Amino acid sequence: AVVSTQSTGPGARESFERGGYYSITHAPKLEVIGLNTVAFSVKTNITKEEVEAQFVWLESTLNRAKNAQRGVMILGHISPSLSQFQTERTLWFRQVMWREEYTARFNDIMSRYSGVIIFTLFSHSHSF
Repeated sequence: AVVSTQSTGPGARESFERGGYYSITHAPKLEVIGLNTVAFSVKTNITKEEVEAQFVWLESTLNRAKNAQRGVMILGHISPSLSQFQTERTLWFRQVMWREEYTARFNDIMSRYSGVIIFTLFSHSHSF
């Protein structure tokens, strides 16, 4: 993927190359944040230090948007939810997609910045 320095937030190229996450100021009052939610997965081998760096970056980015009075859209691949595929397949087993501690941290951040966040959009779902 190519990240243009003309359309991205401060340090976007560096954060994308380091951890797969970035922010883009899309309009004067709108910021788009792309998270590397694979890092939060129960199946990842990404270190806790790398995940912590992304959470610190996320909070800093949301705080910067709040101070600039910009709304934020957050995008990610794997959602902080149950696996629809695993749950429907087994009926008795509820498989979560993220590690519990990462879900709790994410939810805490979302609560604290709820006045800034317009919506979150995640796309990973299996229903076959």
